[in-house]
Amino acid sequence: GQHRGVKRSRQTVDRDDSEVLSTNLPCTETAFSLLKKSVEIPVRTGLSFLDQEIKRRKRGRYEGLMPGEALHLMGQSMTGKTEILYQIVLNVVLPARFGDLILSGQGQSLLFVDLDYRFNLDRLEELLGYRVYDLLLPSIKDEPPDEQERIFDSYLEPLKNLMYERVFVATCRMPSDLLTVIEDIGDLREAQKLQSVLGSSKCLLRLVIIDNISTFY
Repeated sequence: GQHRGVKRSRQTVDRDDSEVLSTNLPCTETAFSLLKKSVEIPVRTGLSFLDQEIKRRKRGRYEGLMPGEALHLMGQSMTGKTEILYQIVLNVVLPARFGDLILSGQGQSLLFVDLDYRFNLDRLEELLGYRVYDLLLPSIKDEPPDEQERIFDSYLEPLKNLMYERVFVATCRMPSDLLTVIEDIGDLREAQKLQSVLGSSKCLLRLVIIDNISTFY
């Protein structure tokens, strides 16, 4: 089997990796502050029970994972581990705010390494839809159904596109594919850093999720 490489979710990409990793840099963000942030600010899972446990194990120093740190989620089959990962994906890639919606995301990009061919983008979209609907419901519940749907779509579609830009997927058929992906991560990060210095990159790869690491063992 051939390693399928890193690709942007829901899009066919035939550009080089450095171009693929290009997103939008906020006008208030400088290359220096972006790189400084990528080194100094931890990535939170956005799930309080996990972030608090990480903080407890680090004796209260901070919540979330610093560069080079790993978190291993273990559990029996069919206990919802992948669902937790999907929630983490949304918490990392969504912005802190979108219009008048408080999403509390981190606006970062991530790589999802799929080892058992179970990555389900439809499920990720569904979870995003639930999240947007729950946040919108108090303000649209008195609107007619057609207007509710219009408002809902006006928020959901742009957020879907944002998610597609920030979620990269690598599917591996065998252990050698996984090793190739791990080796490529450094190249992807360096490409992003170079783009930041040149002023064309905007959102650094901050997290790598591997599901399921036990597949090859």
